[in-house]
Amino acid sequence: MFQKMREKKTKVYQLRLTEKELTELREKASNFNTVADYLKAAMAEFSTVGAKERIKLLNDIGSNYQGIRYELSKIGINLNQSVKRANELAVAGYLSEAYIKNILLPTIEDVKNRMTEICDLMHEISAVTSKFKYPRFSGKR
Repeated sequence: MFQKMREKKTKVYQLRLTEKELTELREKASNFNTVADYLKAAMAEFSTVGAKERIKLLNDIGSNYQGIRYELSKIGINLNQSVKRANELAVAGYLSEAYIKNILLPTIEDVKNRMTEICDLMHEISAVTSKFKYPRFSGKR
């Protein structure tokens, strides 16, 4: 029955941009009615603590990702070298077949499975974060 009264928009804010920045802004605002609608939506979305925390989290994940991959790679190299040495000892007769079957192989298999789980989890995290986008508000209602 009664329409909500809208506050009059009387304030203007000027922004100086390079040609490249202006082109980029227009491209990013292409899903909105106007560039102003895009800027208002961006301001509302990115001014929240949650958005800032998500951005920080994504940055933290990215910076830690390479370190984890490096460490997993080192573990894999060490494991391969250990297995090679164990094989040499077995061939030379210094390791019994029972020791290899009952102790060494189950341990190696467990390490391999854990490394695979970690790699799979990292892949999932990477896939999710690389596709992560903030909700786009079209501004069209």
